[in-house]
Amino acid sequence: MKRPVDAHWPISQRFGERPEYYDKYGYAGHAGVDFAPPPGDYPYTNVYAAEEGDVLYAIPDDPSAGGFIHLHHHPAGLQTRYLHNSQLLVSSGEHVVKGQLIAVSGGVPGAYGSGLSTGPHSHFEVIDPAEWGNGYKGRVDPELYCMEDDVDKAVIANALNVLWGWVHYKNRLPKKGIAECESAIVAVKQEAGIQ
Repeated sequence: MKRPVDAHWPISQRFGERPEYYDKYGYAGHAGVDFAPPPGDYPYTNVYAAEEGDVLYAIPDDPSAGGFIHLHHHPAGLQTRYLHNSQLLVSSGEHVVKGQLIAVSGGVPGAYGSGLSTGPHSHFEVIDPAEWGNGYKGRVDPELYCMEDDVDKAVIANALNVLWGWVHYKNRLPKKGIAECESAIVAVKQEAGIQ
């Protein structure tokens, strides 16, 4: 899945955080991921479809979720929801493609489409119907699904090179352990397309 907002938007609240707050809504914790707008984009930015699918709902101003879009993705059966949007650019029944612009974020308290938002952000959920009894009404951690476009290859390469240097410098692992670390580092680099 594609990240639903531009990569420079930081995560302001992760899945499962603040269980004491979300208990009153029937969740074991925060049921999605919130992305906060950086100063240059504040308070609005584009929201993109994380995956190809069909728009089940496009509700412009729900009292709780604000402007929200609910997509169903075939054939996996996963669903995604995009909450607190100031403007919806798709309608119920439409088919969308991965990366398509579907909304403009919002979340400014009191503004149209904000719902119960406490500040500007884009809230994103992934729903797996097979996980309905998980304490989050089927919501699962979006970071396990949608961060493929979040991979900054230069950052990963640098981190892996630092790890490689540490393993060799410290030389605290037995030779077999060093070889296993080197193999794992090479495999991660190959998977991420890093030379």
